Amino acid sequence: MTVGSEILSKFGRKADDPLIIQKCEDLIRIFNFSVEELFINWESYVLTGASDVNLQLSPENLEKLKDYLQNKLVQAAAQKNNTTPMMKNKIVRSVARGNINGSSPLMGLNTPSTPVSSQKKRKLVTPSSSSTTPSKHPLSSSSPIKKSVQVSGKIIESLNEHIPSLGGLKSDTDQTPNVSTSNITLTANFDPKKYQFRTMRQKLLDTADVLDEQIDSMAKTLQKHHKIPESEFGNPCIASQFSVYCCGRIVPDSPSAPVEIRLNPDSLFLETSRLGGIGQRISIDVQFLSEYSFFPGQIVGFKGKNPSGERFIVEQVLDIPYLGAPASNKTELLEYKTNLDGSSMKTTVLSGPYTPSTKIDYSLLESFVEKLNTEIKPHSVIMFGPFLDITHPSIKDGSIESVPEIQGKKITTLDGFFRAVITPILKKIDSRIQVILIPSTRDSISSHAAYPQNSFERKSLQLPKNFKCFPNPSSFQLNECLIGVSNLDSFKDIKDVNRGKIGEKNRFDRIADHILQQRRYYPSFPGALKTRTGSDGTVEHISGADLDMPYMGLSELYDVLPDVLIIPSEMRYFVRVVKNVVVINPGYFLTGNNAGTYVTLSVKPPNPEGDDDDLTCINDDDQLYIHNIWKRARVDIISV
Repeated sequence: MTVGSEILSKFGRKADDPLIIQKCEDLIRIFNFSVEELFINWESYVLTGASDVNLQLSPENLEKLKDYLQNKLVQAAAQKNNTTPMMKNKIVRSVARGNINGSSPLMGLNTPSTPVSSQKKRKLVTPSSSSTTPSKHPLSSSSPIKKSVQVSGKIIESLNEHIPSLGGLKSDTDQTPNVSTSNITLTANFDPKKYQFRTMRQKLLDTADVLDEQIDSMAKTLQKHHKIPESEFGNPCIASQFSVYCCGRIVPDSPSAPVEIRLNPDSLFLETSRLGGIGQRISIDVQFLSEYSFFPGQIVGFKGKNPSGERFIVEQVLDIPYLGAPASNKTELLEYKTNLDGSSMKTTVLSGPYTPSTKIDYSLLESFVEKLNTEIKPHSVIMFGPFLDITHPSIKDGSIESVPEIQGKKITTLDGFFRAVITPILKKIDSRIQVILIPSTRDSISSHAAYPQNSFERKSLQLPKNFKCFPNPSSFQLNECLIGVSNLDSFKDIKDVNRGKIGEKNRFDRIADHILQQRRYYPSFPGALKTRTGSDGTVEHISGADLDMPYMGLSELYDVLPDVLIIPSEMRYFVRVVKNVVVINPGYFLTGNNAGTYVTLSVKPPNPEGDDDDLTCINDDDQLYIHNIWKRARVDIISV
């Protein structure tokens, strides 16, 4: 007798409906019931859970039965662990992720327009010193900045060396000097109001909802991509002799495990969502996999079985589909080409700190600005913080030796220090150059010390209009080139356990692939911590990822992969091509007291009417072209 026949014989003619039979079979598979057990639970629900003895058998009421059974499992698990579950009488369904303008507020994409609180003024406690003026650099260091081993201006590493490193601003004698006339188009792909949330107000329930939504949305993606029926997705924590598909998050074996601990194949657990497995964790056995790469916080899809109820044996890792590539129409591409007179678009990328670790000294940044204007001449500059590092010893101790005065009054706040010392240096950048500032959570001038992070306030920093302050992370377009930026060190913080050929790949390629596949700039969870051990042996927390989980939806890649992904890291500088995305770590402008590196990105102009393969036409009717920046761009990593 088939399962459907058993259901009809047990429930009677009221079950003679394909939808009802399908729903009953789903419940049997999910909860590992026999038909008899399902009937008993239905009767129990009618008498106790629904309080309606005349409740009709229907797909909708069977869905309510499913919620009722899950609720009972939650209560049983809570009693077993002698803890009271947060969601004792209610299973909250996660909301499906929408687009950037209409998505769940729990994912941080429809955040309330709460005004940013007034920025706290930090006092500078400094020894007495002679008065100086902001026009002259007041902060010379007794420990001069050491040039790197590499010769200044030397190209250390390149991508697409065959492409000429030309382009940039032209010295046009007909053009009035220092008049802002940009010939590139800068477009922001984010809503700045969504980053204006208050920090240090996380609620445990909101965090849980976001973590659940990440799993549930990925489960839907995997079902659609692999064409897996919903009935074949099950709970990996329930004992079953049959293989099921499941989706969850990789976590260590103990919830109290230190953040910095490294995983090993025997310490891997899978955490389910409330919808997919009532939030339980189960140990996973990966010994039958020929290759894998897992890290804490990674969302994965598995096929396997749990015969004992204590360990899920993984038989297959489901491939997560990548987002598509950005595309532009022919008219836009020709317009970008015309605006640049057929020359390449040139962008310079540099990342803080901009002062040595022993003293506050911006002389190297000042000389680099002169080099930008006279030698490099880019169309745009992307500058990552920190500009004034709150963890710098001189800032932390208030031991800045020389503080400038403005109109006879000594500067007493770090905001005022930025305006008096750093702003005059930045203002020297040619006004034709578009400058994009990305904050760091270590920036003392930022009142938003959490990730995702709100942008600087340009007007309060007294910066000119060619400066654009963008949030961290964010995405924007320079002409047709879509650039994604994040100022949180994913390459250092993601520590994976791997096996097989995937472990033989370059580590930076592997981590970049994880970022693109997970569709988040910072897919690791929990976030990393940075500590410092004092002379007395005490451990001090000085920095870290500082994740604001209810708003982590703002750290997603959204609808398409970027053409260029820039994430500064403490790790060695590099430029790689991963899944046709140019991935760049520009290195730091200064490392300790040594001059570091910066990057120049030169992109050949798009030519949709040419015969070369620099562009890929994907729709002849609409004349849409994939940008293929990885083919058209030359990237040079250069010593400062």
